[in-house]
Amino acid sequence: MRTSVPSIAHIPARTGSGRVRWTNLVARLGLMWQVYKERDQLKSMDDRTLADLGINRDQVAREASRSPFDLPTNRF
Repeated sequence: MRTSVPSIAHIPARTGSGRVRWTNLVARLGLMWQVYKERDQLKSMDDRTLADLGINRDQVAREASRSPFDLPTNRF
């Protein structure tokens, strides 16, 4: 699991109008919110559901404590 916190400054921005850059920023913030909510939902799952997913309470605690800026790389 990745533990470093990537900077929001590395958001890829196309050259051209500032509108495209704002669109990328808004999309990234939306993704951050979605991942935050998913981590929050993960905390409320019961042990049986977590076992079905193949994870335990310690892994849930680590995932839930991650920063909203720490996004999984497979989500970009």
